Amino acid sequence: MAKIVKIKCNGAEQHVNDVDLDRALEESVVYRGAEARLQNLPERVTLRCQVSGCIGRIVITRPMLEEMLGADHA
Repeated sequence: MAKIVKIKCNGAEQHVNDVDLDRALEESVVYRGAEARLQNLPERVTLRCQVSGCIGRIVITRPMLEEMLGADHA
């Protein structure tokens, strides 16, 4: 089941984006086993803001990922 979180972009208008963490990590990380998921998290995942014309980025850091994923992916 996908985990959707709301994260603001770093653009001037700070748009709130719905981010599917499974999809964002799928593009960035390949896991070898469920037990190693938190150790293999990237330092940072950067996505484009979902609002058309916005030049801001959505930046998700490793500590943010660890907090959001928690026990679900430990």
